[in-house]
Amino acid sequence: MMIVDLEATCFQNDDADKPEGWEASKDQEITEIGAVIYNLPERRIEIEKSFFVRPDGPLGEFCKELTDLSFDDVKDQPNLEDTLKDMKAWCKEHKFDLGQQPWGSWGDYDRVQLFRECARKRLQYPFSRAHYNIKGLFSIMQNRSKGFGVGAALSILDMEFDGRPHRGVDDARNIANIFSRVMR
Repeated sequence: MMIVDLEATCFQNDDADKPEGWEASKDQEITEIGAVIYNLPERRIEIEKSFFVRPDGPLGEFCKELTDLSFDDVKDQPNLEDTLKDMKAWCKEHKFDLGQQPWGSWGDYDRVQLFRECARKRLQYPFSRAHYNIKGLFSIMQNRSKGFGVGAALSILDMEFDGRPHRGVDDARNIANIFSRVMR
């Protein structure tokens, strides 16, 4: 199974650097794909990787504060199409079939964002249809109706965040750790 966390361009409503007419649902672009290949039978992380993506538009100051990524960090990275090709090759190298094997993320945002952006840029959606909402699973297992952020879930499980919040690979690793604990 693969666990994925995306980071994307973002602005707050009153940001001075927000492009006029910018809307997250139509303009947001992926800047990082954090990927963890998780061995389900052994309940452990096999390998993890961060894939940086050069967006076509600006990142925004709020995005830089949230993720610690600036445009300088991603300006020389491949675009989404080439990043997805690199990710497929990495998966193949590690015997994971991205188009066939299940994947999960914290909530539905990552699946929807990837689908929207691939459609908008006329790219083939690379992931399998078998997506698992780990946030929803966690809420059910905790017998709670409310969804939680990754940090709150870790706190409920008495676990520490490993890495920097809002960085794709660090979030994906922590989601994998939550998933591992919940699946015991």
